[in-house]
Amino acid sequence: MQTSPSRLSKRVPRRVASTYAEEIFELERQALAATVTEKRLALGLSQETLAYEAEVDRSYISQIERGQGNPSLHVLCQLAHRLNLPLRDIFTQHGFAAEAVLPSPEESSAPGVFRKLFDRPSSDAATTRDISGKKPK
Repeated sequence: MQTSPSRLSKRVPRRVASTYAEEIFELERQALAATVTEKRLALGLSQETLAYEAEVDRSYISQIERGQGNPSLHVLCQLAHRLNLPLRDIFTQHGFAAEAVLPSPEESSAPGVFRKLFDRPSSDAATTRDISGKKPK
């Protein structure tokens, strides 16, 4: 069965902002993986012990540590508690800013609402910082 040209024209193109969000998501997932692995090893816990104490399956801990798991907020809270970390630190220990600085959707010519959401203030250049935390030159 062939697709008519009118059906093809109704496809919505992929937005730049969604690609940007996916890149950030993947970097944060890798940062989470590094933090959980590093902290677990520092505490001398096996994946099985961490899984038991956080009330999740061992294979799920393995997925999270390989950057393939997508844990819920509930699971993140359980892991953070068992790893003796505040929840916010489970991401900031190895945040994506250390690995790469991505252009904002505005810089990538993102359309509409997303451009407005990610606009950076231009009037106060002294306090503006990029993702890495460095002041612009």
